[in-house]
Amino acid sequence: MDIVQALLPPNTSKVINVLFTLSFSNYIRTSIFQQYVSLFS
Repeated sequence: MDIVQALLPPNTSKVINVLFTLSFSNYIRTSIFQQYVSLFS
């Protein structure tokens, strides 16, 4: 990952980092929501 960030401009790595964090937290929220649904259904 450090090699990729070194090759990319600083702004690009920031954008990729933000997008990755957003998609990851979205995935966690979705899985938690599905667990709640399966518990109460």
